[in-house]
Amino acid sequence: DAAIDFNASRIGAGDERVSWQAPPEQAGSIVSLDALRKGDRSRALAGYSEGESADLCVFATADIHAPSDCDALFLLGSSGSLIVTLNQKPVSEFLDPSGRAFDPGGDLIRVRLKKGANRVVLLSREGVGSWRFSLRYALITARTGSGKTPGSLKERAQFALAHPGDPKAGERLFFEPGGPGCYRCHAAEPGPARIGPDLRAIGSTYDRQAILDAVIDPSRVVAPSYRSTLVATRGGGVHQGIVRAETATELELVGSDLEIKRLSKAEIVARRTTARSLMPDGLVDGLSNTELADLLAYLLSLKSQPGIPGSAGGTGNK
Repeated sequence: DAAIDFNASRIGAGDERVSWQAPPEQAGSIVSLDALRKGDRSRALAGYSEGESADLCVFATADIHAPSDCDALFLLGSSGSLIVTLNQKPVSEFLDPSGRAFDPGGDLIRVRLKKGANRVVLLSREGVGSWRFSLRYALITARTGSGKTPGSLKERAQFALAHPGDPKAGERLFFEPGGPGCYRCHAAEPGPARIGPDLRAIGSTYDRQAILDAVIDPSRVVAPSYRSTLVATRGGGVHQGIVRAETATELELVGSDLEIKRLSKAEIVARRTTARSLMPDGLVDGLSNTELADLLAYLLSLKSQPGIPGSAGGTGNK
């Protein structure tokens, strides 16, 4: 990292010489790489596909200056695979070659910064639709009594397993609009079904460890019926969601925002089923250790109720 020679050049794909370049003036933290693409535009919209297209990728780097040793939150987004290192250590990897719909806040991760300069290096592979990636960050200021103690994800998981938590506090967090947003995709009370697995009986189906694993790593095990589908259209649009209905001429997707998208198959240039859950990674990175334990306690308290189908989602249905 510290030894990067920004004046050096290398031989890249197609024996073309590549070199470091300052990004063009762009709004906010989003970097567009469409100018690097070549060839048929509709083929490019489909992104990378093994054996069908060139494997294009770029490296990018930036320095983040911290006034002291502290925690920070990274908001990451990409339309293709993305690997991020911080001070020469990997902190985030999205490696699904199918790509995803670009969302500038798609991944939320908690990192540790050192006082002074912190070098971030990203590797972005060509994605579906417009080829873009983004990085935003915010320093975390600990709140008195918040339980936001520094620690790795493993340490925080151990805390949640070792502490019983408060189910009532966890319930408030589950339904809080400004919280992780669990209620938007999961049913935990009597009412209509949601796009995600039904959690109304999860506490009687899975143990503490299994539920915690599903919360902190939602894509570890994904049932086929809950795998998301990625679609690129001729106009450059990218849509991601669970297939709700399909005919010979039309495809209906339901996204994590619960909106139904009806797409004409004549406009679709690429369609892939990913191995990932619609539930984003990193939701717990914005929670304190105590909040994580509370949320886990609430989920464990959800048992089957008379008159309510107890179809819990669990680790196999994320």
